[in-house]
Amino acid sequence: MDSGVLLRMKRRHRCPMAVLVFAALAAMIAPGQELAPEVLLLARAKALLRQNLARLPDCTCLETLQRFYTPAGKSQTMRPLDTVRLEVLYSGG
Repeated sequence: MDSGVLLRMKRRHRCPMAVLVFAALAAMIAPGQELAPEVLLLARAKALLRQNLARLPDCTCLETLQRFYTPAGKSQTMRPLDTVRLEVLYSGG
């Protein structure tokens, strides 16, 4: 069998499978089916967040966190654990 014939045979066999997969996916999404209210709310929240972030200028800040802990079995007095310094950058680009 020459390779041109083999290639055409493969294409013929793939096409019906693609049509079947497409038909199965289309059947799962019924016409007029609406999204869940939670999905719509999340989409609106994301859109609002994008709008608000688009208005922010590029900036950096240095944040210092002091972390404390309470030793197990001891009094409820918190003791210093460590200090963490973070440089936070926001760049809208």
